[in-house]
Amino acid sequence: MSNVYLFAASYLPDVIDKTIAIIFGMSGRGYFHSLTVMLGLYALSYKIISKVRPDYKVFIHLGALYYFLHLMFDFLDLKILLWPFLGPTQYTGHFAPLEHLYNYYVSWQHPDQLSSEIIFIAILIIIKIRDLKAVTGTHSKTD
Repeated sequence: MSNVYLFAASYLPDVIDKTIAIIFGMSGRGYFHSLTVMLGLYALSYKIISKVRPDYKVFIHLGALYYFLHLMFDFLDLKILLWPFLGPTQYTGHFAPLEHLYNYYVSWQHPDQLSSEIIFIAILIIIKIRDLKAVTGTHSKTD
């Protein structure tokens, strides 16, 4: 559970903002790339978890840290990072995710970032499969 939650927390800004971008034509780095939204989600999650599962508080703290690190490594403009205090998000028109991915990873020569993201996701899947095997007790004959 913890691996999936932390993975989701680290990619939440992109998942939500890219979805908003595709549907409404907003920036791919919009509302959920702001510290305001991050802190609001952190406070709400902490309040709920404190009542429901106090033993999971550490995951809320780690999730907030992963979310924050995502924002920092995106090297955001202050207008986005501190939304709504420095003005509204920008309307960018049509957002083509496949074209954007091609441009970023292929045309702009960032295969190192693509490789690291693929490796990170692969490691997460391997860890999750290993955890599921440990929980269900299914091991291969070579174990």
